[in-house]
Amino acid sequence: MKHHALALFLAATALTASTPQQRLRSALEARFLGDRTGITVAAALVGDAPAEVFVSADPGRAPRVDAHTAFEIGAVAGTMASALVADRVLKGEASLDDPLSTLLPAEAQVPAFEGKPITLAHVLSQRSGLPSLPARLRPEDALNPFASLTPAQLLGSLEDVRLEAAPGTRGRPSSFAMMLLSSGLARRAGMDYEALLAREVFKPLGMEDARIRRTGRNEAQGHASNGRPAGPWDFPPEMAGAGGVRASLADMVRYVEAALGRRASSITPALERTRVPFEGTLPPMAMNWMVVTVAGRKILHAEGATGGFASFVALDPEKRQGVVLLADTSLSNLGGLVPMGLSLLDDSVPAPGFPRRPVPPGEGLLEGMTGRYALPGGTRIAVWKKDAGLVAQIEDRPALDLGFDSAGDFYALDLDAVLRPVRGAGGYAFFLRQGGGQVQAERIQPDRMDAAALQKLVGRYRASDDFTVKVFRRETLLYVQGTDQPEVLVEPVDKDVFQAPGAGAEFTFTRDAAGKVVAVLIKRNGRTVKAEKR
Repeated sequence: MKHHALALFLAATALTASTPQQRLRSALEARFLGDRTGITVAAALVGDAPAEVFVSADPGRAPRVDAHTAFEIGAVAGTMASALVADRVLKGEASLDDPLSTLLPAEAQVPAFEGKPITLAHVLSQRSGLPSLPARLRPEDALNPFASLTPAQLLGSLEDVRLEAAPGTRGRPSSFAMMLLSSGLARRAGMDYEALLAREVFKPLGMEDARIRRTGRNEAQGHASNGRPAGPWDFPPEMAGAGGVRASLADMVRYVEAALGRRASSITPALERTRVPFEGTLPPMAMNWMVVTVAGRKILHAEGATGGFASFVALDPEKRQGVVLLADTSLSNLGGLVPMGLSLLDDSVPAPGFPRRPVPPGEGLLEGMTGRYALPGGTRIAVWKKDAGLVAQIEDRPALDLGFDSAGDFYALDLDAVLRPVRGAGGYAFFLRQGGGQVQAERIQPDRMDAAALQKLVGRYRASDDFTVKVFRRETLLYVQGTDQPEVLVEPVDKDVFQAPGAGAEFTFTRDAAGKVVAVLIKRNGRTVKAEKR
């Protein structure tokens, strides 16, 4: 109750504060002060009454950033690529009806649907029909997924695409499409994409901290939503239209001022042109801007996310006001910054929730969540109680300790992932949120083996002098762990027969004439190894 009372007090303070600076600070503190993520947010209101604040979740710690700290802005960078296209449209050098293929090498096999090509308008309205990512993306580092992508892989991925519908008929954001667009714009200009952005956007607007490549100069450290440091995301410059720009709060204020027509520059007309909505798109879209109606006004916004950052930019053209939010923590699994950003533009939008604080789970929740679950595609997850919390394990991967927060989510302490419990007629299940996506895990109904039956299988089994198998249980879940190998959950498929789907192994327990378990046969990769119980 104390936490909620504090949040309500802060929210009330936000309404009564006398200056834009105080209102902005109070609103951010009501949501983030004490938040378990440890987040720091750099925020600005753009308009007749501008304001800038820096808020840290830890009230005893100074914010980790300032007005010139560079953040990864993710997909907000797509609006900058839009400005480059809009500039060429205004100059008569291009048309939104031009096929995407006109920007790419002749050998690029851009797919079409029944003769209908993908146009620049389709890309900028996020209706190209292309998949989210290139099929030939093979990250050398999963925590920096785009750094090793090559032009050959990018263009070659076009050969793997078969459009399911005509371009323009289905909305789906595509980083792949934006990579192709920025690569094509750089190719058409005959220069590096970073140099192109610098010449046409950054320098005209005085965005002195903006860049694509890391320089080590005043760059924010990113964090996962569990508070752990997260590595940077690097894009090959020509593919950075999908989200490879780094920019400071000072930069983005200048950018929003120009997009609202408040800052004159050579790129200002193009930025204003990007605000024009496309006809007939659902949901409504401008050029990489989402369009929503708030209190009868059209608001445009863009949101970005990388492995360690979150960003949000919004424009209110009628009032000529804007909002910039830059966070040094990923919020992909926690709802992002859109609710906060829109509430700052208009009081009619409810302010988002309370800080997420670590709290004890409700009575019965730990026991209710214990069990086995299946994800779409068959991947299995085991969940069990440990002390006053939970542990989750995906097949043969390392087990993860879970915390619980005041928003009702379990969260991994060593991984950026969230489990949201849901209760149905069959007991608890959960939604798994990771990497900005969400899937539902369905409970696997308990098998007939009880703890006492499983206990008879528990023990150590010796296969050789240097290989022993440990069999143990957690309540009604059975696990196997070989020497120098991770533990794996095994599931019963027949009497005394268990399988570990993730490891591709089968374990058959054998008994003597008296019914006592004496050995286990391990079948894997066409071989069978016998391990005798010690």
